[in-house]
Amino acid sequence: MRKGMTQQVFIFIFALIMMALVLTFGVRQLGIVIDTADKVETLTFIEALKKEVLTYYNFDVGSNKYLILPVPSDVNQICFFNNQLPVQGITDSVFKALLQGDKKNNVFVLPLEQFQNPGPGFFIPHLTVQGQRNPLCLTTSNSLKVLIETVALQNTVAVEVKQR
Repeated sequence: MRKGMTQQVFIFIFALIMMALVLTFGVRQLGIVIDTADKVETLTFIEALKKEVLTYYNFDVGSNKYLILPVPSDVNQICFFNNQLPVQGITDSVFKALLQGDKKNNVFVLPLEQFQNPGPGFFIPHLTVQGQRNPLCLTTSNSLKVLIETVALQNTVAVEVKQR
């Protein structure tokens, strides 16, 4: 082999290595962008729900609305929780332990494994759940369909979530 051909082979090998590195970096960045998009979609849902709750918090007692909010496609259930009431009707021991230990959050996005940061729990002020089911878990299929109503509870105003 001549000296020029040897240099050409090394340049070709170097170019292949650089292309592999660029492809690896690009695929990794694409995964990060998709993951970030899922997180943004979840936070957009939570903010839309929070906006509706705060709007109805300022309305008269008895005001209600049937909400239909889009949810991320990975979400199976949305659970509304009142930490002042005992946990009832939950068979998943991990979720039950999370609810019993969490004294702040009142909205949970399931499956738990899918939503770790942000989530799976979120706090929405003035939101409550009453009745026999605590948490109130609603199955979603790309949208949450729920009834919210402004109620008076123990000398305070709150927005109660009800299954329709």
